[in-house]
Amino acid sequence: MALVALAACAGVFAGAGPAAAEEGEVKPIDVVVAVDESGSLRPEAVIQEKAAATTIALGELSAQSRVIVFGFASRGTKPAVESQRCELRPGAGAADREAMGRCIQQNINLRAGGDGDDTDFVAALNQGISDLGGSDRPKVLFLLTDGRLDVRGDTSYGPNDTAQQQHAEDLLRRQVLPKAKERGVQVWPLGFGGDIDQTMLEFFAANGGRAQCDGREVTPKATLVQDSGGARLLKSMQEAFATARCGGSSFAEPTTLDGGGEVTLKVPIPAIATDGTITVYKADPAVSVTFTDPDGRKAPSSGEADGSTFELAGNSGTVEALRIRNPKPGDWAVKLVAPGGMSKQLVTASALWQGVLRSVFVLDPPSPAPGQAFTVYMRPHTRSLEITDPKILEGLTFSARLTGAGADTSVALLDDGKDADAKAGDAIYSASFQLPANASGRYTVRGVASGTGVAADEHSETFEPGKPTDVNAQIAFDRAPAEAGSTRSGVVRVTNRGTAPKEVRLLVKDLNRSGSVSVSPATAAAAPGQSEFKFSLAFAKDAVGPSGGVLQLVDAASGDVLTNTPLGVTVTERPSWPQRYFWWLVGAAVLLAAAAVKAALMLVARVRGQDVRGLQFALYRGNQQQGGVLGPEPEHRSNRFDFDILVPQDHRDPAGLRSTNTGEGPYTARRGGKSGVLLGHPGAGKPLELLTDGPAVDLQHLPGGYSIAVRDSGQVPKQRDYDPPQHEDTSPTNRAPEYL
Repeated sequence: MALVALAACAGVFAGAGPAAAEEGEVKPIDVVVAVDESGSLRPEAVIQEKAAATTIALGELSAQSRVIVFGFASRGTKPAVESQRCELRPGAGAADREAMGRCIQQNINLRAGGDGDDTDFVAALNQGISDLGGSDRPKVLFLLTDGRLDVRGDTSYGPNDTAQQQHAEDLLRRQVLPKAKERGVQVWPLGFGGDIDQTMLEFFAANGGRAQCDGREVTPKATLVQDSGGARLLKSMQEAFATARCGGSSFAEPTTLDGGGEVTLKVPIPAIATDGTITVYKADPAVSVTFTDPDGRKAPSSGEADGSTFELAGNSGTVEALRIRNPKPGDWAVKLVAPGGMSKQLVTASALWQGVLRSVFVLDPPSPAPGQAFTVYMRPHTRSLEITDPKILEGLTFSARLTGAGADTSVALLDDGKDADAKAGDAIYSASFQLPANASGRYTVRGVASGTGVAADEHSETFEPGKPTDVNAQIAFDRAPAEAGSTRSGVVRVTNRGTAPKEVRLLVKDLNRSGSVSVSPATAAAAPGQSEFKFSLAFAKDAVGPSGGVLQLVDAASGDVLTNTPLGVTVTERPSWPQRYFWWLVGAAVLLAAAAVKAALMLVARVRGQDVRGLQFALYRGNQQQGGVLGPEPEHRSNRFDFDILVPQDHRDPAGLRSTNTGEGPYTARRGGKSGVLLGHPGAGKPLELLTDGPAVDLQHLPGGYSIAVRDSGQVPKQRDYDPPQHEDTSPTNRAPEYL
């Protein structure tokens, strides 16, 4: 970033020189962990020390950091400091971190009496200071011990016990600690057990180097743990490491895990965190661990998923650590499942995190005239989040300082909607300054954003007072998130106190990614008096993440900046085609489903409408029904009914109906036509149309005056007689049939 944003780094002080981290990345550090192996330790205490050292080694946030772990005691058959040291070099990956955990487990061991099982702090601190070297990175030395200085019997310190102790103490006070302070080595003692020289450990902490965090100096402190319990020791170690590293930490409540059982621990990570490590103390390497993000997604052991990058190490040991770049904010769930037969163990989880805060820093106008008031803006964001909710920034402070001839003023930048701050709660922090009326020379405005758990973000702007201008302007647009590939409109309001139109130009500068946002139209004419013109911001199709940047209005002729404002729009990934048209697809699917249902119902209705069951036929001669009614068998669905008409030779004998096999006719009844039933018959090619529940129809192809009628019960009917056919017959002998 050039003009006003991100002067030299993100996550460190601007102008910090070669110590600065790559922009947007957590700053690497150098760490040494010196682990006491003296004979006063209990075996279980050594196990806890190993776990604490592994927590630091695997939990470090930057892959470019260097971590060294070694054991120490006193000189005997072995040197005071173990010759075998475990080291994690810059650029180490998951396999290297895994090997580091194994190295700590194998090489930190309780000393036997003849090996030198006392406590030589001089040797331990000297070795740690030497290992940390002269780099300009932050240097942190952790001292894990259960006792006090004891070099009695080591003739290199003097001829007798008293002289040896005194000489070692003098070396610590006059040489070792001054050297640590000179080289900027922070000493963080962690003492546990019942025989601690608290005064000496506090002296170590107070007289080494200092931590430089969020614009303030932090003095290391000695932490005393009353017992060697794993959960308490690890929490104390993690808290000390978070403070030394200028990070934040959070913890799950320790709990017990039985063999064959499972527990789920919750560890919160705040939205301001850009990098984090969740570390689990699982007591037994056989315990399996699953990490789930706040959205309920299981985290992979490596690679990228849902905008985060993961790297797991330590699953073969008692400490397992998941390093996460761009972690999801919220409560992470850590599920531990124990193998059968495991004894009851105490387990715990913690998170170490840091926020790499970046800010756009703007002066409006950028070159105020003598005596003119001007506004300072800071708009913070992380590498993956344009911060729009000020709640995320609770606990952080924003300030600015103006220096130059006749000016040395500091103010707090606020987001309260008062005075220079245009709108409360928009996460743009503002304040105003006024140049002296006789201002001349160069002036500098320095802005700082700082707070616990975030790396300090400092920017500065230097300017010379400009000439008064006839044009005042204001840029307004919506800073809500925008999809990649989309556009957004805004408006520029101008007051031109001159007598001629002023040509002005809009520019987008200092974007996080060049070309990710463009503005049109490029120029406009501001008429005398008050006027306004609209503009459009276009977000590139591949622009995803915080835009950063500044939107400027400049005088097209002179290039002088008339006004500028932070851009500050989060560009979100463009949804896929199915996602963009999801509700259209849902609507289409609903319509198709409705059409399919309707078609199915129509088909069912059609099939049911063709079913001839329920039809009953009656044969008449004159008005006299011949025999009983006849219809299809109710248990067999069919779309046709075949039957025959039995006509006697002697018309005095009754006629009748007889069903035949399907396809054998000669009469075939089907539903259809306007009348209800079509009756195919051997007398003609055209079927007869019978009206259900209507009058009988003459069978003209049969001699003897026969007719046929049909009724439809709508269901499988019981047999019954029919009403007589509705045609006149004057025979006195005829009678109407009755229904059964």
